[in-house]
Amino acid sequence: MRTRLFAVLATVLLAVGISLPGATPALAAAGGTCSANAFCLYQWVDFGAQVAGNRWQSSLNNIYSHAGHCLNLAPATWSNGTPVNDNSGSLQWRITQQLWVGHTIEVYNWINCNPDGGFGFWVPDAANSSYSSANLSHLTWIGNNINLYHTITSVAVY
Repeated sequence: MRTRLFAVLATVLLAVGISLPGATPALAAAGGTCSANAFCLYQWVDFGAQVAGNRWQSSLNNIYSHAGHCLNLAPATWSNGTPVNDNSGSLQWRITQQLWVGHTIEVYNWINCNPDGGFGFWVPDAANSSYSSANLSHLTWIGNNINLYHTITSVAVY
């Protein structure tokens, strides 16, 4: 009887277009706003996350303090266990301190902030400035015509 009930329920759910597996990016939670003086990546477009508030975030000071002012995304992972490295759909950064005005925030397609795979950059021109891209497939790397969607591997602050 239970088997028959499950089969009927599954048929009804599939007939109305509801799938049994877990959430898809279309049903993603909001990844939240990037903290002040920080750089953030989100696994899915439109700042989506599997879990509300989930984003990869690093303070600009942390990035700047790493060797060569470069931070590789590996071995960081999203809450679903997949790597942040080569797996980001949107990004944002936000500054509130004059200290970061004129610094360059850069992202790279290769580890160790190697520009040979392509790079992108932003220069905050005022305190209380920010930038966001809800869909990284709309941006292409400088140096090639590949889009940034799921290709960021390192970030730097110079």
